[in-house]
Amino acid sequence: MLRPKKAKKAGRPPLPKGEAKVGTLRIRVTPDELHAIEATAKDEEQTVSDWIRRTLLRSWWLTCKSEDCRKPFKYRDIDELHPRETTNNPDDDPCKPNLNPGGQKISCPHCNQNAMYRRWDLRLNSN
Repeated sequence: MLRPKKAKKAGRPPLPKGEAKVGTLRIRVTPDELHAIEATAKDEEQTVSDWIRRTLLRSWWLTCKSEDCRKPFKYRDIDELHPRETTNNPDDDPCKPNLNPGGQKISCPHCNQNAMYRRWDLRLNSN
C-alpha cells in the first residue's frame, strides 16, 4: 500500500544545530528612538536586528595563554565615544586600545591564571 506524501511545511527550513538564534531581547523604545535606530540601520545597510546585535556585542577579546585553558574572554567593550575607536564606516575596524608598552598582566576569568598580553593579542569580536 502506498502512503500519501506529506505536504511540505511553509517557511524557511530549520538551521543546522548550533546556528539557530534561541533567545530574544525585547526593549521598549519611544517612537523617536525607534525611528533613529531604523534610520541608522538603513544608513549602514543592515537589518535592525543585525545593527543592534553588532552594536551591543562589539568588544575586544583576548585568548587565555594557559596551555590548560586557551579560552577566549572579553577584555573590554568598544568605546564608541573615543575618537580612535569610532569609525564612520561600519566595515572598518576600530583602532586597538593601548596596553602598557611592555605588556599588561591580565587574569583569565576562567582559570584565574595571570599572563602578559600585548596590543597584538587583542581580537575584535563584532558578531
